[in-house]
Amino acid sequence: MNPQNTDNSTVFDTLWAILGELHQKLGDRFELYLEPASQSLQQFSSPDGRVQGSLRAFSGAEIDWLVHSHLKNPMLNFSTMRLKVVLKGQVLKHTIMIKIL
Repeated sequence: MNPQNTDNSTVFDTLWAILGELHQKLGDRFELYLEPASQSLQQFSSPDGRVQGSLRAFSGAEIDWLVHSHLKNPMLNFSTMRLKVVLKGQVLKHTIMIKIL
């Protein structure tokens, strides 16, 4: 089966919604501030419009870095998405301690 002949948009939308829910839970738990450097990348596309994406980066008192992003080319059925969180040291130690107990 040629992946270019398969419409993966439903799978993408489902997984993107799950990442959105996880991002929301992190936003409910931690104070997050949008990084100014990512402001212009919240929605972007290639000059020909074939590749689209978004990148939002955040930080906060307990978060060194949080990235919520995706990149996709619907014509090729290619997509990638990310929700990456880097906790600050004191939060990480506290989280590990809770897991051990």
